Amino acid sequence: MLGAWTPQNPNSATPALSILNTSGGDRPSNFYYVNAAYFKIRSAQLGFNLPKNTANAIKMEGLMIYVSGQNLVAFKSKQLLSKDPERVNSLAIWPVPTSFTVGINANF
Repeated sequence: MLGAWTPQNPNSATPALSILNTSGGDRPSNFYYVNAAYFKIRSAQLGFNLPKNTANAIKMEGLMIYVSGQNLVAFKSKQLLSKDPERVNSLAIWPVPTSFTVGINANF
C-alpha cells in the first residue's frame, strides 16, 4: 500500500502491512477513531407579546406572535462523515429534516 508505515516513512498515518503479523497487528488500535464531538441546536422559539394596552385597544386580552424551528443546525468535526451526528450507526442516509413554524396565539 502506498504511503503505509515503514522505517523509512515513520510519519505515515497508514499502518504497516504484514503477512506474518509479527508486529502485534491484532492488538487494539485507535486508527479508525474520529473526533465525534458535536453541538446541535435541536429546537428554538422566538416570540413577541403585544403590550396589554395595545391588545385592549383592539378588543383582545393578549396577542403573541412566534416563530419556532426544529433541528436547526449541527456543528460537528470534519472527521465525522455522517450527515447527522446523532444517526452515525443507523442505515438512514438522510439527516433529520429541519422544520419551521410561524404562529399567532390570540386571546379574546
